[in-house]
Amino acid sequence: MKQGMDTPRRFAIVEDFEDGRESMVVGWGCEFTDRADFVSEDGRMLMTSSSAESTRDLLGITGDMRLVWP
Repeated sequence: MKQGMDTPRRFAIVEDFEDGRESMVVGWGCEFTDRADFVSEDGRMLMTSSSAESTRDLLGITGDMRLVWP
């Protein structure tokens, strides 16, 4: 990491279900100053987007997703 860059922030994307099923972690990522890198829980999907929020929005097309900062 270049000197002077901000420390990346870890995040998780969680899917919530309205039918009473338990929420499920969809994947994890790191947000940097210029992008967010994400990997799905099963390792089959890798994604780079402009931010953690953008990652959540893109995944939210398929369900009710929320962003979690540990």
